Amino acid sequence: MAARSRRPGAAELGHRIWEHLHGRAEARPGEFRPATRDDVTGWLWDGVLASMIREAVPGIADSDLRRAREYLNASGMVVNMGGDQRGAGPPQWFIRAGWHQGPGGHVHVVTPPPADLPAVSAPDQPAAGNQPTDPGDQPGQDIAQALQALARQVSQLQADNDRLHQDNDRLSSEIGRIRALIQQAGREIARRVTELLAGTED
Repeated sequence: MAARSRRPGAAELGHRIWEHLHGRAEARPGEFRPATRDDVTGWLWDGVLASMIREAVPGIADSDLRRAREYLNASGMVVNMGGDQRGAGPPQWFIRAGWHQGPGGHVHVVTPPPADLPAVSAPDQPAAGNQPTDPGDQPGQDIAQALQALARQVSQLQADNDRLHQDNDRLSSEIGRIRALIQQAGREIARRVTELLAGTED
């Protein structure tokens, strides 16, 4: 039986993506602006992070892309600073200059188990079916489930936002191409009208 390829973890993907961003920031000082956030030095970069992740890890799956982005954000290595005040500009990201600089940089992101697999109970917790009926435990579980659902929604919204930015960039370039064609057609029409008028005068 052929050995299955190992799926990289969120931390491994995050570190690979950060190294790509770090190298690009040092190579392109005009594209990445030096900045400081909470006494941590780094760079500001405007753009769609998903496209940069796919450049750093070609062929990355959408699920792995979300895991890597969640890790980078949770560890503070690549943080979304938002776009301009009108919300019309591209998203802005703060990229740390050093992996071990300041707080963060060591975060373990736990991916929820698939829906068809039972969750593993913690060692100090009773097994499923033998849980105490203490009503005080239920609110905590509800909050944890709500936070997990919220995190999934945020990740999905980020992915949708990245796709919308990509679509916007594609449509903007298409609009420019169509305008150039319209101008070219207008010049051709004007030229032919001039020729017809000249022929009529003759």
